[in-house]
Amino acid sequence: MLHFDNRNIYVDGDAIIARGGCELYVTNSRIAASGTGIVVQDAVVHIANSQIEGATASFNAESGAKLFVRGSTFHGVSRRDEHASVQDQGGNQWR
Repeated sequence: MLHFDNRNIYVDGDAIIARGGCELYVTNSRIAASGTGIVVQDAVVHIANSQIEGATASFNAESGAKLFVRGSTFHGVSRRDEHASVQDQGGNQWR
């Protein structure tokens, strides 16, 4: 389990990759990447009150991924595998 709170992360390439059963919490943060903001592979990610931006995609939820998003802004396309779960818990903006 890992918790990013009040962080500003700017990365060339993919910013964060959560995989292998990891549980990640991103709150009150800004993540910007030249690739994908957050890649989720068979992990659980909670995003709240944050900005996620990616030139390739804001997030990529691959097979087995579970995302819970609330009160956040996503810049860039969002990608989701048919076997991934993304729960929009309200208050999100998709740009």
